[in-house]
Amino acid sequence: MASTAANDPLAAVQQLQSVVAALAPVLRPQVLPKGAQYGLDLVLGLCQTDEQRQELMALIHQHRPVSASASKPTNDEDSDGEQDDGEYLEPQVVGSFDAEKRVFSIERVQWMHERDAVVHEFARFLELQLESPEAATLVVAHFLEANGHKSDDILLAEQCFNAAFALQTVLRAFPRPPIAIKGELVEITRDSDVAEAFAPLFAPIKKAKTKAKAKTQSPGSKNKPKQQKAKKRKSGGVSA
Repeated sequence: MASTAANDPLAAVQQLQSVVAALAPVLRPQVLPKGAQYGLDLVLGLCQTDEQRQELMALIHQHRPVSASASKPTNDEDSDGEQDDGEYLEPQVVGSFDAEKRVFSIERVQWMHERDAVVHEFARFLELQLESPEAATLVVAHFLEANGHKSDDILLAEQCFNAAFALQTVLRAFPRPPIAIKGELVEITRDSDVAEAFAPLFAPIKKAKTKAKAKTQSPGSKNKPKQQKAKKRKSGGVSA
């Protein structure tokens, strides 16, 4: 399999992505195609007008967690290593290269804590290792714990980041691929409905689920008193 990957760049991409996904099933370094930037660059780049970009940003902020802060911390070192959850969150694009369709598929837009975003923005993590090794050590420990590993399993972290670096090298040797949403190419025109086109990237709003549960539970709760009354009448008849 290794020889096949060495001779076939697409096979190498698939193999390296599998390694990264296996070692980091929850929080992993995101490798982007050539010319792409982290954050919302990929999704905003699909829009054709400023109005569409504004509408997309509004849609993204509708799905921002309640705990997300509107301002970014001023202390970069704290935000990279030691800040508590539930403070500043930032939206990030999560995706992977689809070797079969030869597209970069955006899977979701996810609001991330600063500490998660440092891992997600792979280039940012590499810079942190050079600028602040102590902060990078904290990030590595968080990365391991988030993925269900022991916080001191440095070898496993190195394997994952080495695979991500190799993936970045191979992927950026290709021309920039078309950008897809959930594996499907989407042609955004000036007249496209942004909310409809990008809807697959967002999870359903929780409030709708809560209402649905309330509706399904209400008939049962109404029937319980009737059933209890029926039992009382029946038991009363027997005792008589």
